[in-house]
Amino acid sequence: MAIQITKVKPGELITSDFINGIIDALLALDTRIAKLEAAGAGGGAPIITALNPDPTQEEVRMGDELRIIGKNLSTSTLVSVTIGGEDVKQYKQGSSDSLLIVDIPTILGIPDEGDDVDLVVTNTQGYDVETFTLLPGETTTLSATLTVTNTVVPTEVITADGSTYDYTFTISALTTLDEDYTLVPSIDPTSWSVEAVDSQGTEITEISIPKSQPTASTHTVIVRVTVPVGATGSAKLKLTLVAKNFPTVTGFSGNVDISVGSTPDEVTDAFEFTDPNAIPSGSFDTNGNLLVASGSKVTYLLPVRPKDAGKYLIAEPVIENDPNKYWEAKVLNSPTDFTTSTPDEPKTIKIELKATSSSAPETSMVVRVSKFSDSTVFAERDQTIKLK
Repeated sequence: MAIQITKVKPGELITSDFINGIIDALLALDTRIAKLEAAGAGGGAPIITALNPDPTQEEVRMGDELRIIGKNLSTSTLVSVTIGGEDVKQYKQGSSDSLLIVDIPTILGIPDEGDDVDLVVTNTQGYDVETFTLLPGETTTLSATLTVTNTVVPTEVITADGSTYDYTFTISALTTLDEDYTLVPSIDPTSWSVEAVDSQGTEITEISIPKSQPTASTHTVIVRVTVPVGATGSAKLKLTLVAKNFPTVTGFSGNVDISVGSTPDEVTDAFEFTDPNAIPSGSFDTNGNLLVASGSKVTYLLPVRPKDAGKYLIAEPVIENDPNKYWEAKVLNSPTDFTTSTPDEPKTIKIELKATSSSAPETSMVVRVSKFSDSTVFAERDQTIKLK
């Protein structure tokens, strides 16, 4: 591989960095020549004389093709090639005794600024090592954790006279790429109307969330609800986010109860629920509804972070609007209370949910956690459940 040295024009300043660069290049060349001279004529342990691209001259990233130049690199005698401790599983076409072509594997723990890794080439006669700086790969797939929480509610009585009411949702986002998300506010019954608006009250249909790691970014969305004239009873409000370029990446809130004739309960900050999971996987649809096949059961996993350290109690889940008791739910945590020793310590509530009949209705399961010594300090997660 050719040495890359920039030529100097007459009158230009020659700096110490320039001279040191020449010295480093000559030393590297001397090392490569010494390796070849020591090897003699053919056979023996691998010898690495250069890398292309040259990590001293340009960025080298996970996933890049790497050409290892040297001697005794024939794939017929190789035992292994590792980079940063990870095995290279395939040698590419064009490899020979003097050239080994590979793709750099994914290596966990490489920071954004890069880190030094060892390239180790081993054959039946021995091994050689070359250390170089490796950067993370260019991310092309979105991974995101989107926690959507209702944080502000109206302070007045909800009346059925066509009035509008604003509910604020806070989105905490850990994402690997800049992405636009479609906002999907929904309400049941659908005779009520709902839309997402900005701070000026103008309807919005999407939100841009930048790459945010390792610290989550925070965003707010206002959802405006119009209660139709003459409406009675209650409604359930939800906000869902769907990544526009990666539609399988979603985030959703729990259901927010809105009752005509009542003032909404003040939102507590004593607990934070994050996105639930379920076993088996694939138990949620894109709207965040929990799906259960008739006669089957799932384990619902709900992460919670109490704001303060202390002792807390998980109540038995409540299934709404299921007079025939076609749904069965129970807490799997044993005991049903838990203690945190530090603020915001994460815990997981485990609920077993079973659909005992093909007539099980679409409804809600309400999971409640409260302070052990003061039941007025509590939070609830209202989860829509339906047959798969």
